[in-house]
Amino acid sequence: MTALALITLMIFAVLKFPPQAFAAFMGAIALVASFEWAGLNKLGSRGKMAYVFATAATGGLSLLVPPVLLMIAAVGLWLWLSGELLLIRDRLDWGLFSSRWGRMATGIAILVPAWRAFALVALSPAGHLRSALLLVLVSFCDIAAYLIGKPLGRTKIASHVSPGKSAEGLAGAVAGVSLLGYVTGRTVLHLAGRDLGLWTLVAVALALFSLIGDLTESRAKRIAGVKDSGHLLPGHGGVFDRIDGFTAAAPVYALASLWLSRP
Repeated sequence: MTALALITLMIFAVLKFPPQAFAAFMGAIALVASFEWAGLNKLGSRGKMAYVFATAATGGLSLLVPPVLLMIAAVGLWLWLSGELLLIRDRLDWGLFSSRWGRMATGIAILVPAWRAFALVALSPAGHLRSALLLVLVSFCDIAAYLIGKPLGRTKIASHVSPGKSAEGLAGAVAGVSLLGYVTGRTVLHLAGRDLGLWTLVAVALALFSLIGDLTESRAKRIAGVKDSGHLLPGHGGVFDRIDGFTAAAPVYALASLWLSRP
């Protein structure tokens, strides 16, 4: 029931909100997620509100940064975090997550570019369509990974962070989103040849970065010793639990959107 309500709300927001309103809506979601991230770092009520304010202020300041540079920096951060995920074993709290201040700074560095990415896509030509494609592709990654990984998953890829993630599930997500990317590229975006091939590769990148976002949030939750980022969504957990994959995939998608918007 929660999933149905969330899907209905997101479809309505994408199709009916003006681009500026949709960008503000996604900004509000990012601020709720920042409140939950502050909770993962054991901040009190005042500390949580101060953290939300800091996230909002950083979001405002980010408007001074050229969007391409911000998206490239965000992708670089996610590549760094993926490297940390590959290297960590028994100790999760090292690298950027070695201290509470480091985790708090990383949270802002994750959420602000993700919000800017959604805003950038929404305000681009055919923004409603491209926003819908972002939601569909990343959501499909989760669905395909679950449908394949649940019955067939044997090879764990990050048991120290998230025991449920398997290589088989990742392969299912990559295969499924590759096919969906190819189909949407041909039928929705009317791409062909080299552009269609590049768009399909973007879809694959979304699957990989979505997994990195998921595992990074799982890492933060394991450090905090909790199962969910919050309790706002019955049966699902917190808002951050629902957008973790999007935080990493959205900057990649925004860069692709800029490429598609070129003259």
